[in-house]
Amino acid sequence: DTLARRARPKGALIAYTRAARRDPIDVRARHAAAELHREADDPAAAKPLYHAILAINPHDPDACARLGAILAEESMAHAVPAEGYLRRAHHLGAERREALVPLCRLLAAQERDPEIVQLTEGYTDAPTVDQRLHAQAALGDLDGAANTACAALRSNPHHPVAWYNLAALRRHDR
Repeated sequence: DTLARRARPKGALIAYTRAARRDPIDVRARHAAAELHREADDPAAAKPLYHAILAINPHDPDACARLGAILAEESMAHAVPAEGYLRRAHHLGAERREALVPLCRLLAAQERDPEIVQLTEGYTDAPTVDQRLHAQAALGDLDGAANTACAALRSNPHHPVAWYNLAALRRHDR
C-alpha cells in the first residue's frame, strides 16, 4: 500500500477504486482513495467517498471528522452539516486534531467562544490548548488563558504553544 501510493498515487487510486467497486462494503479502500484525493489537494473528490463510508458505517469517526473538516473549509454555507459531522466524530473518539480542532475553528469563525472553552476543558495537547487560549482571550478572560497555559506547561514543560501564549499574555499585562 504505502510503496504503491508513494511511487504511483494514480495507479494506487485506480486500484482502490476497483476494490471499492468489487466490494460494496469495503471501507478500507474508500478511506485510502479519499486520503489520496486529500493528499493531492482535491477534497471535492474525497467528499463522496466519505459520504459512501458513512452510508456503510455511520459510526466511522475518521470519515465523520474528515468530511466535517472538508465541509468546514469549503464555506460557511456548510457550517451546520460540518459542525454535525465534527461533533459526531469527536463523540465517536476521533483524534482531536482531526475532529476537535476543526470544530473549534468553525465555532471561532461563528464567534462561539464560550462553546470552545467548554469543549476544550482539560485537554493539554498543543492544537487544543491553542484553540482554548484564543477563545479565552477573545472572551477577555486573560487570567483564564494564563491558567490554561500554566496547566499545559505543568503537564508538558516543552509545550511551545503554551509558552508562546503565556509570554504574549504577560507582555499584555505590562
